[in-house]
Order: sequence, then C-alpha cells, then structure tokens
Amino acid sequence: MAVVTGLNRPKGIFSGIECSTRIPWDERFATDPGKIIMVSGPSGVGKTTLIRNFIASQPETASATVSETTRGPRKSDLLGEYRHWSREEFLRLGEKAWEIFAHGQYYATLTHSFRLSLLMPGVHLLNCIPLIPENLPAQFLLCQRVIPFFIVAPPEPVLRRRFAERGDNLKIVEERLSDCRGWNEWAENSHIGFHKIDGALGKAQMLEVFTREVGRLVR
Repeated sequence: MAVVTGLNRPKGIFSGIECSTRIPWDERFATDPGKIIMVSGPSGVGKTTLIRNFIASQPETASATVSETTRGPRKSDLLGEYRHWSREEFLRLGEKAWEIFAHGQYYATLTHSFRLSLLMPGVHLLNCIPLIPENLPAQFLLCQRVIPFFIVAPPEPVLRRRFAERGDNLKIVEERLSDCRGWNEWAENSHIGFHKIDGALGKAQMLEVFTREVGRLVR
C-alpha cells in the first residue's frame, strides 16, 4: 500500500496515513443502475448520523455500502456499516477497492462490495475520508457512478463535545482536531469538486439539505 504524497495529501494532515485505491474503471460501470454516494469529511462532523438518517428517510432506495475495519465497534456505528476484524483477519481479506491506515487502524471496502453497490438500483452510501474519492479513477466521477460529498467541519468546541460524547481519549481528540483544521481548505482546493454540506447545521437541517442535493444529482 503506497503512502499518499504530493497534491493528494493535505499538508500537515494525517502525516502517517497510508491510502490506496485499487479498483480499475470498467466501461460496464457506466450503465450500471446503482450510484455510490461517498460521504466524506473530518472525523466528528456527523457522517454516520447523516447516513443513518438519510437511509431511514429513504428505506426503499437507499442503503449502506459495507466496509471493513480493525477498529472496535462504536455505539454510533450504523448497523451494517462496518464488519470488524482483527489485524490478522483484515490482512487476509479479499481484493479491496480502497484501503487506508489511519490512527493505528485499517479501513477498506472490498471490491466485491463496491461492485455490488453499482449493480444494485438505488443510492448506496459510503462513509470515508476525502482521500478516497480523490484517488479513484476519474471515470467514476465523470460518469457519476460515484458522487462525492464533503461535510465541512464545524467550530472546534462543537467537535470537542462530539469526540467526548463518543468516548475518544484526549490524545485522539487532539489528533482529530488537528486533522479537522486542514481538511476544509484542502477540500475547497480539490480538483474533483466536492458537494459540500455545512457540518454546523442541526441534524434535521443537514438531512434536508443533503436529501435535496442527492435528489438533484441522481435524477
């Protein structure tokens, strides 16, 4: 797995991150009925909550794309969002569409899961960091098979409260706050053009804005 360097990595953010995307473009993807909505942004901006609320509001057409991780379960995790593995088990998993190593944990989506989301009608939501859509083959974005969203980080006091509520220790909180400070500027300058959602919005308002934008994009 290659370390992300140069323009693909925000300066000063995730200095130890490793990221790779391995799924090649296939022309058959262009006519697949499904779309993957990548919901990205810094930790603590409300990605999981937004995905949960959107799926609950659109049960006939929306679902989560399952991912794999070595971190332990959180109470805030969406049902079916992650499968949890030991490090040894994770490294033995099959072919991965993308994989990252961050904050001492591995995260990935299997190529099979990614492909299945494109084959199934409807919208399939994937929680990820912004480096994932940034490093996918461009055709996924040009053909709108993958639609990238970015939730802009709210003010630091709001993030501190959210991290404390989910049980992050002080060291992790400071690391995540450091990450958040640079992600907004990086997303603003990204060449792929994220669809942005204000992370300072309340849950209901964020869902309303997101639902309206997804509806416009997947018509």
